[in-house]
Amino acid sequence: MTYDKAKVDCPNRIECVFIAIILQSHGYVLTIHIDDKLFGIQRRIKGTIVCKAILSRNRGEILENSITNRQMVFIIFLTLSSYTTIDLPKIMARIAGRSSWIPIISVAVIFGGAAVIITKLNNMHQGKVLFDYSREITGKFFSRLIAWYYLLFFLIVGVYLKLKLVGVLKSNFLPRTPQFIMLLMGISLFGYVAYKGVTNVARMFEIIGILFLIVTVGICFFMLLQGMSYNILPFFNITETKGFMTAVKDLATPFTGLAVLFIIPFTPKNKKHPKLLF
Repeated sequence: MTYDKAKVDCPNRIECVFIAIILQSHGYVLTIHIDDKLFGIQRRIKGTIVCKAILSRNRGEILENSITNRQMVFIIFLTLSSYTTIDLPKIMARIAGRSSWIPIISVAVIFGGAAVIITKLNNMHQGKVLFDYSREITGKFFSRLIAWYYLLFFLIVGVYLKLKLVGVLKSNFLPRTPQFIMLLMGISLFGYVAYKGVTNVARMFEIIGILFLIVTVGICFFMLLQGMSYNILPFFNITETKGFMTAVKDLATPFTGLAVLFIIPFTPKNKKHPKLLF
């Protein structure tokens, strides 16, 4: 398959963004290279930033700003097991008691099936996110409804996670720091990280994910050695089954992290990346 390609040189990043908006409205896909990060390769010539843009008529073109399968696994893992799991044991113990492992496994199977469907759709439309290929499946009207829904969804989830983070920091590390100060610092930090692009975020998640996994496994191991087995017995109590439906409802929030599969496109380049990033 051949593409119509052209190169555009623009004096600064803002002009590149305006060029991208204009050309994308005419059916082009724009890949801007600056710094090998979100926008690619940046060069300074006599104090002027030169942006190289490659245009293609094919909307399915694979973007340079891609991540590996391993990085995607760590993104999902940390999203599912970060702030939302801090209160999960307490909530489940109160609602379903020692039998809470049953609703947890049930909800995990349901969301696992949803993850398989999402993965299949992303593999069928590689290089595209939900909004791109939903137009082919449902049409423009419903695709815009989906886009608005996910905009509100991620806004709500973002606010929820930030409030959870502030709660953890205030109760354990910074009890005298006002909450709005921590919120402002968090928004500034996360906004800067997001501006740097998904590739840098994925690399950070990969490094943090390995450390998080080692520490978590170590803590669980020592808990098994020091804990008393009678505290978790019996594994099933029939009188606790009445709280299963409430437990399933409360478990929906921790599993919403799977929605990141909808905003990060899959690419065949993932298979070519080495297994070790460092």
